[in-house]
Formats: sequence, structure tokens, C-alpha cells
Amino acid sequence: MPPTQESRRFRWWGMFAAWALAGALILLQTATVREYVRLLNAQGLRGAAEASTPLRQVIPARHADAQMWVRHALAGIEAGEGRVRFTTVNNAPVGRKVH
Repeated sequence: MPPTQESRRFRWWGMFAAWALAGALILLQTATVREYVRLLNAQGLRGAAEASTPLRQVIPARHADAQMWVRHALAGIEAGEGRVRFTTVNNAPVGRKVH
């Protein structure tokens, strides 16, 4: 039995509704995550108007390695060194060489 014009129209509207619902859920999730990150950033300020540290945003745990390299770069800038040769972050309190 071939599909009728009404069933095709019904399928297209159903597909449009499904995509619209998926898009709305994605936008809702994005807004919720952004609000949560704003809340975390505000907690880190502890009532101050602006962060006093160079790293001003909360970074998810999966990016901890990148945050460590940013900290190394900031420490190198403050010390006037062009290369990171040593770190005290790993193997504390002795530190270790960085290659």
C-alpha cells in the first residue's frame, strides 16, 4: 500500500517536532551549564568584585594538565625565563626537571 499524502505530511511534522525538541533540550542544557559555571566563578571570588589571581575562571578537572602548563608559563613570565626547566608542582617539596 503506497503512503498517502497525509501520512507523508504527518511524518515531516513529526520529524520537525523531534528536531525542535532536541534543539530546545540542547539549548536548555547549554544555559544550565553556563549558569553553573557562573555560580562556580562567583564562589571563587569570595565576595570580591574581581579575581586577584591570573587564572580567573573555573577550569573543569579534565583540563587540569592544561591548567598546570598555564601556571608554568605564568611563573616563567614572572621570573623572566623563556623556558620551563624546573617545577615544584610535581614531586613536592623537592620538585623535578621539566623536559
